[in-house]
Amino acid sequence: NKEGVPSAYDLERLTEFQRGIFPQGNDSHFEGAAMMYLPAFLLPFQLLSLIDLPYSFLIWTLGSFAGFILYLRFFMKDLDIHSGSTKWIIISILSLPVILNLYYGQVNLILAICAGEVIRAFLSHKPMKAGLWLGGWLLKPQLLLLILPFLLIQRAWKALKGFSISAIVIVGISIALVSIDGFSN
Repeated sequence: NKEGVPSAYDLERLTEFQRGIFPQGNDSHFEGAAMMYLPAFLLPFQLLSLIDLPYSFLIWTLGSFAGFILYLRFFMKDLDIHSGSTKWIIISILSLPVILNLYYGQVNLILAICAGEVIRAFLSHKPMKAGLWLGGWLLKPQLLLLILPFLLIQRAWKALKGFSISAIVIVGISIALVSIDGFSN
């Protein structure tokens, strides 16, 4: 917020900040973690960064926890999964991926919602909508390495068109936030 979005990709600046928040930051061999997300995905975190770190982490963690439960309930109800739905929600919440997501403050709730909406759209025979939701996976694009070729092989042109539209919008917002030079950095 103080130095602009491009500074989020300055590894020296990030390392300087991370030294102050990680216990191992005083170690001479400490290396900061680079920002791996497109600038468009940083916008929600700019709001959280206005709050002191421990409190913003708590808000993010509790919001992710509640969001995961609410979305999972919605998803199961929408797909008419009633038998043992409470049991499945509890099992899901206690799974290692969910616990690690909460512990490390990851963004997997966003990915889970996008994945769920892709499934719901495909099951509703709305491939264009599925493709639009698939664009949310640009948050962690390695997830697309098998899905996009599969869609190509399946000749799912509407889904690929939807993905292309959302990808263009996300990349366009990202370029607008950091310029072409900042984006290439």
